[in-house]
Amino acid sequence: MKKSISILLATVLIFSIITIGMINIYNSHSECSAQVGGVKGTVRIRDRMENFIPFAWATITITSLDGPFSVNTTSTNSGTYWATGLPNGDYNVSVWAPHPTKTDWYWFDSQLVSVHNGDSLADFYLDDDEHLVPEFSDYAITALLMVSLLSSLVMIKRMKNRVGIPDKGSEYIIQRWCALRF
Repeated sequence: MKKSISILLATVLIFSIITIGMINIYNSHSECSAQVGGVKGTVRIRDRMENFIPFAWATITITSLDGPFSVNTTSTNSGTYWATGLPNGDYNVSVWAPHPTKTDWYWFDSQLVSVHNGDSLADFYLDDDEHLVPEFSDYAITALLMVSLLSSLVMIKRMKNRVGIPDKGSEYIIQRWCALRF
């Protein structure tokens, strides 16, 4: 009888220790998951048609304002970026991107973001604040090239038909140009 009570007490003690351990593991896991979040967003630049388009390979640095903690990431082909597992707190999110057409010229922008139990959003719209020359569509470029080619051919034909200008071919034109030039 005494032996059965000892076995019963030992079983209850082992069961209690296992139960308390599992409760502590569950509580620590839920506390950890509740104290982290992330930052995500999109990096866009203004193109020559004045539209904002996604920008790939921008460098994003997320720096904690509460302590020495920093994370670096880059934007994807669709311009998106994300950083997860950040402790709750305030962060400075900065983006650095090389200019697509100007060498040795970079864009830089930053935002303050608070992370509390989830993802925070920080989108960037980079613009160089200049009056950009608009791009032409492929059809417009083709049409302009055709018009300039046709007008050049018409002008050459008119020059050949003029009185007093001999039609001696390209050698004559090159010689006359060299004579005028030098």
